[in-house]
Amino acid sequence: VLSYRPSWFHRRMRLEAHGGTSFVDQHGSAGPTIGGGAVRAAGGGLRGCYGPSLGAFSLLGCAGVELDYMRVSGSGSSRSLTQDAEWATPELGGQARWAPVHWFAVRVDLDALAPIAPPRFVVQDAAGNLLGTVSHPAPVWGRLGIGAELVFF
Repeated sequence: VLSYRPSWFHRRMRLEAHGGTSFVDQHGSAGPTIGGGAVRAAGGGLRGCYGPSLGAFSLLGCAGVELDYMRVSGSGSSRSLTQDAEWATPELGGQARWAPVHWFAVRVDLDALAPIAPPRFVVQDAAGNLLGTVSHPAPVWGRLGIGAELVFF
C-alpha cells in the first residue's frame, strides 16, 4: 500500500490528512464457477491526535474518519460487470513518535477501523443468480504504519 500523511502539530495536538491506494489484487469467487475479479482500493481521511511529550518521545491517542473506495472488475462469467462503492470508516488508534532533532522523527501508528455499511462484490450468472463473493471488506480491521517524518516549517 502506498500512503501519505501531511500533518500540522502544535505542542500536544496533531491534525493529519491521510490517503493511500493499494496495488491491483486478483480474487477468485467462492462459488462453483471460475469467476473472479480485479480489486482496486483507495482511501483517505482526517484524524486528530493528542497526548503528552516526554523530551524527544511523544505518545498520542488518535481518532478520525476516512472515506474508502473500492472498484471491482468482474471476469470469468457470462455477465462481467464493474462495480464501484464508497463508504465511511471511523478509526481509533495511537501514535508513538521519537524526534531526536526538531526536523526529523521516527513514528509508529496503530489504528483500529470499523467501516459503516461495507459493500459486498459478487459474481452473478446471466440470469442474475449469485455464484459467489469476490470481495467483502471485513467488519473491523487494523492498520500499522512505520515511517519517518520530516518537518518543513
